[in-house]
Parts: sequence; structure tokens; C-alpha cells
Amino acid sequence: VDLLFDNLAGSLGQIKSGKLIRGIAQSGSKRNPEAKDLPTFSESGMEGLDVMSWFALYAPSGTPEHVIDTLIESSKKVLADPEIVARINSLGAEPGNLFGEELASYEKEQRETWSALIKDQNITLD
Repeated sequence: VDLLFDNLAGSLGQIKSGKLIRGIAQSGSKRNPEAKDLPTFSESGMEGLDVMSWFALYAPSGTPEHVIDTLIESSKKVLADPEIVARINSLGAEPGNLFGEELASYEKEQRETWSALIKDQNITLD
């Protein structure tokens, strides 16, 4: 493999070991504390690659609102736990801070952004 774009959490251990892969840049707007020697693309002269990975929990359509509220509150509680935060950070990631409608809005924005890029660049499946 000549080039790999990966979530930092997926390759951080290998980057730190220095044996198999070498990190070139990270796509966030700021350097990750776990990879502080790895510049951002922006710092490397490549503007516009300010991208971050994200994950979400979903429930089936029609799930009662009180169940959704319980899942959101439980997620907030877990993601605020100092031990969990430290573990997530040690992997080169950050705990999520968007829930419910805020998360839905962010996801919609991301789909629009990437759909426009795919259309603008005439990217197709072959």
C-alpha cells in the first residue's frame, strides 16, 4: 500500500511504533495531542482538508421518544466519564458531543458536503 487515509485511531499505534507506516499529515483543524508531531494538512500547505471522522448510534424508526431520550442521556453520561474520555483520547479520538437533532443536522450537512464533492468531481462507481 503506497498511501492510506485512515482514522487516526485506526493507525495511531502503527504510526507511533514507526515500523510499518509513517504518518504524513492529519486532517483535523488542529493537531491531535496523541500525534502532536504529525502536522495537519493545512500546516503542510494543503488547505481544505479539514475533515474529521465521526460515529453515531441509531435506533429503528418508530422507537418511542422516551427510549431515545434514555439512550441519549446514557450516551452523554458515558462520554463524560473521565476514564472513558482518557481511553478514547489515548486512541487518538475525541468523545462525541452531538446528540439528537444536533447530530441529525450535522449528518445532513456532511451528506450534502460529500455529495456535492462527488457530483462536482464526477466521481462514479465503475
